[in-house]
Amino acid sequence: MRWPIVIVFAAISSIIPFATSVWAEDALPDIPGVSRTDKIQNDGEAENDTKPSASGQPLPVVERKFPQGDFSALLESGDQEVTQIIDPLTILLKNKELVRLTGIEIPDFTPYDSGPVAQSAKAVLTDMLMNKTVRIYMTKNKDIGRKNRMGHVLYHLSIKEDSDAWVQGTLVRLGLARVRTDKSNPEMAAQLYEQERLARSEKLGLWSLPQFAIQTPEQSVNLLNSYQIVEGRIESASRRQSMIFLNFGKDWRRDFTIGIKSANNRAFLKAKMDVMGLNTKTIRVRGWVREYNGPYIEIDHPELIEIVE
Repeated sequence: MRWPIVIVFAAISSIIPFATSVWAEDALPDIPGVSRTDKIQNDGEAENDTKPSASGQPLPVVERKFPQGDFSALLESGDQEVTQIIDPLTILLKNKELVRLTGIEIPDFTPYDSGPVAQSAKAVLTDMLMNKTVRIYMTKNKDIGRKNRMGHVLYHLSIKEDSDAWVQGTLVRLGLARVRTDKSNPEMAAQLYEQERLARSEKLGLWSLPQFAIQTPEQSVNLLNSYQIVEGRIESASRRQSMIFLNFGKDWRRDFTIGIKSANNRAFLKAKMDVMGLNTKTIRVRGWVREYNGPYIEIDHPELIEIVE
């Protein structure tokens, strides 16, 4: 496949683009409210015969360039051929390394089950990467962040044959993944957030599905024991013992709260983020919601916060 690609969208009730690849109509899982991609031209040019939609109106044609990453914050570590797509976040290289795609997650994927977004992400990865040569980028910190506890290597990848298209950035841009950084691998967060913002603004993929929407602090009480993105205004900031708390309501014993261990505050200061100065700011935070005097997310690095206003 060559980039840019041209996508001809089929309309269901309204035209909501959802990017995939050149598969038969029944090859993709059905995602309610999301139209499937009808055709992707390998040569980047639209067909001359514009196909009509179900209403008889011509379908829109959208040209989309997939993102390239600025990997200057990472260490380039050579090229390898992809030999197998294990799941939508894991691939096998010719040198037998199992690669976990760092910096992203797919909300309907678990090791035991794959929802429609995860199934589509795996199909896209297969089409993009199978038997292709990828360029490898890893954290510059040789002591932490290069492997997970399962022994998978943690890489960012670009596709050497396809204008260095960034694999993680492409999945996020298509709405097939969302950003989930780790304390030891935060380097590409800002670039990933920009791709996520674009996908969300177009309601691509998972962003067309209500269960994956950004939640309010009030909604978070019903979302315990799950990974969520919560957006709201900080009512107060306080420091108690070895913790910093950002409270989103008047009653900190019941309302949504973010917790930061004081030991982790150094990373926030290094990123020029004054946590106590976030009082009255509207922010977006992501993390695991649990019960601790109301719904609570504890974070350990500044890239988990986006300042909205």
